[in-house]
Amino acid sequence: MKILVIVPTRGRPENARDLIQTFRDTVFDRELTDLKFVIDDDDPEIEGYRRVLDGNQDGNVSYDVSKRMRMGPTLNRAAVKYSHDYDVIGFLGDDHRFRTDEWDLALVRSIADSQAAIRYGDDLLQGENLPTAVFLTSNIVKVLGYMAPPELVHMYLDNFWKDFGSNLGILKYEPEIVIEHMHFVNGKGMVDDQYLALNSSEAMAYDAAEYQRYQEKRFQYDLLKMRATLLGNWKG
Repeated sequence: MKILVIVPTRGRPENARDLIQTFRDTVFDRELTDLKFVIDDDDPEIEGYRRVLDGNQDGNVSYDVSKRMRMGPTLNRAAVKYSHDYDVIGFLGDDHRFRTDEWDLALVRSIADSQAAIRYGDDLLQGENLPTAVFLTSNIVKVLGYMAPPELVHMYLDNFWKDFGSNLGILKYEPEIVIEHMHFVNGKGMVDDQYLALNSSEAMAYDAAEYQRYQEKRFQYDLLKMRATLLGNWKG
């Protein structure tokens, strides 16, 4: 089972370095589990990223540079691009850190024999409440055409994954897989311009409204598509 972890990132090359280290310290199968950063082509720290990532690229750590689209759309673009090459697509923020040895082996065991699955571990912040770091079988991305509703910029992605997985009965919390969220709200990260912009009241209100509109207009249709696909009678 091939796993790709996608990390959209901006302005934090030092976070990429630290995340790579925890990935390499904990990953079980370097042949099947890959980590890919997605960097904006207008990032003022792009040279810092190149210094970090050019020196760390190998068979399972790599990066893409692409036009800035904000986190949600950037994640979707990469997820769709690679969904045909991997069985599982994961998302982490650049402020997440792998803490569980052989977490990918535990993930494979959890997903094994599932037609479709959404899995998440303990981030030591939200815990079971929200999947701030998440793994989806790639058939979900293929069916929907995205990993999260494309109108969302940053917030409510995790709400979607929980709502979608819960409604389909394919969501499972795996507390033994710890992927720590080093966020400023729990005192584990420094407040920077990225946090201030993404956690502003305006940004939160925008995504809240967009997610509500998505639920009203397309959520049930997306559930129907996925259910029909699993039953083998989706006609497109």
